[in-house]
Amino acid sequence: LMDNKMMKINKRLEEQIIYLEMDCTDYYLRFQNIIESRDKDLNMLMAELLAPALQRETQEILLEIDEAYRVQTSYARRKRLPREVHIRLTRKQVRDIIYKITRYEPLGYKDKELQTLKQVPKKVCEQRKDCKFLTSQLIQKNIVF
Repeated sequence: LMDNKMMKINKRLEEQIIYLEMDCTDYYLRFQNIIESRDKDLNMLMAELLAPALQRETQEILLEIDEAYRVQTSYARRKRLPREVHIRLTRKQVRDIIYKITRYEPLGYKDKELQTLKQVPKKVCEQRKDCKFLTSQLIQKNIVF
């Protein structure tokens, strides 16, 4: 009886943590294939890349970027790609606009096409992996879920 209550409380806490992580990641975007250069400020570089796509001034975009930093991912290491650039934006709406625009018309930098990705917490990815088999079976059988 006590173990059952503890398990329910633990499960509820895990769900709350996932929701908090999802809320935090709503402000982040990830960019792949941005070649590293030492002389360039990362915030300024990202603002210069995003300004033409959004049809805004570079200074306006700089105000929307809260922080930008590079992250070494195992994918980038395996594929021998430059480190990913993660940017945190001040508003979710700006992130959604950037994501929609760059999905259909990818940005380019030094003759390379940039990949734009959303930030997804690790626990959510693990949960999705658990359900992947089931969803693929439902899709194959044309079952709406």
